[in-house]
Amino acid sequence: FRLFIAAGSKENGLVLLVPLLFIVVSRGFPSKRVVIWKLATSIVMLFSIAIAIIIIRGIRLSGSDVYGNRRTVKTVFIDLGSALEVATVRYILIALVILLFFSLWHDQTNKLWFVSLLLLISISDLVFYQGDVSQTHRFAALTQVCLIMAYGVVAVTITDFVYERSSRRMTIQVSVFVIAIGALVFFVSTVASGWTAISVAAESRQTSSLIWKANVTEIQESSRTLKSSQFLIVAEGFKQYELSASIGSFVRVLVPGSRTFLTVTTKDTPNDFQQTLLSTMRTISASGNASWHIFPLSDLDQKSRTTCLIVGAPKTYPSFCSKLVRID
Repeated sequence: FRLFIAAGSKENGLVLLVPLLFIVVSRGFPSKRVVIWKLATSIVMLFSIAIAIIIIRGIRLSGSDVYGNRRTVKTVFIDLGSALEVATVRYILIALVILLFFSLWHDQTNKLWFVSLLLLISISDLVFYQGDVSQTHRFAALTQVCLIMAYGVVAVTITDFVYERSSRRMTIQVSVFVIAIGALVFFVSTVASGWTAISVAAESRQTSSLIWKANVTEIQESSRTLKSSQFLIVAEGFKQYELSASIGSFVRVLVPGSRTFLTVTTKDTPNDFQQTLLSTMRTISASGNASWHIFPLSDLDQKSRTTCLIVGAPKTYPSFCSKLVRID
């Protein structure tokens, strides 16, 4: 059920459906508990296929991925065509070439299949994230792990090769030492830089959390100072969709009895998916939404003291705002 968890957690997990199908077709099911194995495999496969259908259908209907990037068959092939420009893909390809070289002396079929799977997972990021598989990408950890595992296989292969052809223990120890040093140098020079970028991203998230904590404090202080529990979210546009969706819930908890409203300053966007988000925000602004804890904008009392929560960089602010609180 690891595939079940992987496919449900991240799009790349669907790639693992390939080796599962290969194993089932080529080797069949274990002789013991065949019914359970068949049932479990069927559930996982159906679940993975369902997720794939949902993703494909969503992209076909909207023409964009979940990040608002335009996605067509043409753009996907363009991104795949740039695979060799990605450092992670090149390094894993080099690992495959090294394994092919050692296959001249010993069968490396299983290792080649495994590293090919790692390569496929890395390349799949080009499809799901519009070619963005840079080390600063927030999902870069997966491709970095694939890279480490690929060269781990190479290190094991070289060690086995030396061990099989060495009759002296000292030779083996020296060889292993040299391989370990080489792997360490490779890790520090290439892979570690990726982890550094991820670490920087994590620190950035931590900073964002501290900023949000300050925002929370300011919201509470504003309510006490103005002696008012009326809040207006002033959102720039579709990019503030998720933040706007959560603010109402936070304010409801921070300031009991509060009433939160929403207004959006951007009129139109060139992308259909983005326009859909914008239209949804406008609808919620006009009619309110229970799950967002947003009241209809027509119910807002402009004569009462109002704390305006600024989200994004709107060009205009309502003139009746008693206090502005920027939400980052």
